[in-house]
Amino acid sequence: MCKPVRTRNYTRRFVGVMIVLCAGLGTERTFKSTVVAAQPATRLKGLHFSSGRLGGERPDASCDFNYRVRFHNVEFDLSVDRDRIALTLPAAVLGSRSCPSDRQEITITRIGFSRGLRRVGARALGPDLATATIAGAINAFRAKTITRYFLSLDYQEPGGVEASATFYFENQDPAAVLTSLSRVSERPLHVTESEAATLGRSVNVSVSSDPHRRLLANVPTWESKAFTLEGDISQILPDVSTALANRALWDLETGTLRRRLTEPPPRGHTQQEWLGGVGRWLLWARNSGPINGKNAMQAGEVTIVDTTAAARVARIGPLPYMNNVLLVPDAALALAVFRTPSAERRFESSVSAIALDRGEVVWRATVPTGLRIGRSDAARVLVFGRDWIRLWNGAAGENLFDASAFLSQADIAPVAILEAAVVKGRIIVVYRTKAGGEIAALDISSGRVLNRTQLSGSIGGAIRTRWSPDGNILVMLSQDRLSLWDTETLRLVGDLNPPPGRGRVFAEFDASGELLATMGSTSEGLDRHVVIIDVHTRTPVGQCLLGDAAAMQFVSNGRTLLGYRDNRLLACIRPD
Repeated sequence: MCKPVRTRNYTRRFVGVMIVLCAGLGTERTFKSTVVAAQPATRLKGLHFSSGRLGGERPDASCDFNYRVRFHNVEFDLSVDRDRIALTLPAAVLGSRSCPSDRQEITITRIGFSRGLRRVGARALGPDLATATIAGAINAFRAKTITRYFLSLDYQEPGGVEASATFYFENQDPAAVLTSLSRVSERPLHVTESEAATLGRSVNVSVSSDPHRRLLANVPTWESKAFTLEGDISQILPDVSTALANRALWDLETGTLRRRLTEPPPRGHTQQEWLGGVGRWLLWARNSGPINGKNAMQAGEVTIVDTTAAARVARIGPLPYMNNVLLVPDAALALAVFRTPSAERRFESSVSAIALDRGEVVWRATVPTGLRIGRSDAARVLVFGRDWIRLWNGAAGENLFDASAFLSQADIAPVAILEAAVVKGRIIVVYRTKAGGEIAALDISSGRVLNRTQLSGSIGGAIRTRWSPDGNILVMLSQDRLSLWDTETLRLVGDLNPPPGRGRVFAEFDASGELLATMGSTSEGLDRHVVIIDVHTRTPVGQCLLGDAAAMQFVSNGRTLLGYRDNRLLACIRPD
């Protein structure tokens, strides 16, 4: 039982950063209290819209109150004075139109409150732990964090229109805000157990695991937990067995220290690190200086450490200035990518394939710029760019397939390749044309187009895909739609239920391919809502709140979802 602690009444604001970690989901409990004498009005400045639905929207009117708050993210003030609450927008210029200040008084029917963390200066790492590991630089994990407070308001406007929306704010005293808000409605404030412990007895609160009512009704809730490691987590293996934190390897199944690495990282101006080969090898890549105009500086160096023996395998260099290092999934192979000028004064990419077990460059190749690694297998490496595809033999670098003939067909005319994958003897390609999107299957042996399907709806450059472990199912995430596709027939299996909400959506299969976890993620810092879906029935079978995780992935047991942020492991565990 969480016991409220009496605190003094605040009449002024102060700036502060507070970090509260909530572990576990509690039952809803109400703390009764006696309301004290009325206080001076509380004014909450700098609110922003986060999510939800606002009443009385008129998207065709640029000066409409709700339209400005929701679509232009205009800051507004919230004033609480005894039994009244008012929202005030400042005057603003939207485009060429001047909009005057506006004010709305509303009647609150429910209030939910929580706090979350927002990273400042860090880039997005998702959608999954493998991608986050490959794409994340060390400095991205050292970004400053600030606290944001979230208010979910159910309310009625003067005309009787009911609405519900979530807002966030910073640099305010939440105790003073909640004390004032508690006088607006006779119903208790819905807060987490940790928040209830910090509020005074004058605040009527109800402890809830879901203060913002984001969880779905009649769907089992998985337990949310958090664990802390020594130092910030910089890498987690794709199989979610091992984490690298502060140059130490941690066993994630038991939460115990596996091994500390004594090999010091090389010194250099630009440095990144990766765990490859199911955690067997640690790579450090560095560039000792800036690239020069002719791209001839021998500035690059790659160091490989055997994490089992805790010994250095090799230090490879000097190399040209490296633009990137890509790990090949399910193979002990890394691709160092260099950007070089061609004879036609166009830039292209040269690739050096590094065998991690031998610590040497085993082959080289040249491709156009914009290299990405598609879904490959242990023997073959699939790479592609905006208008090209190559399939290489992983051991020798032999070119097994070139999609030039397919891409040059006049009736297809791809504008951009969005995703490519090796599935058995075929290459599945998702691409955008001037007429929309298409998905095609190409025979690796002959290059012949086996089948092709037009994608319904519009697809943009932000399309993301996830493949089932056997490659038979493709999940396509495009704008506000999640759809399942059969890679054998290239037919739509169906859309997922429920559809994603506002913000980015991530998706991950479990090892069996029968469960798919989707996670809504926004940049504001509110806890991520995860929905676990049965792939066959396309219906939710579980859900949880996964803190402020940057990414997520199923553990091999199929009953645990794992994410991380800074030095915290965040988990959703299916109840027995």
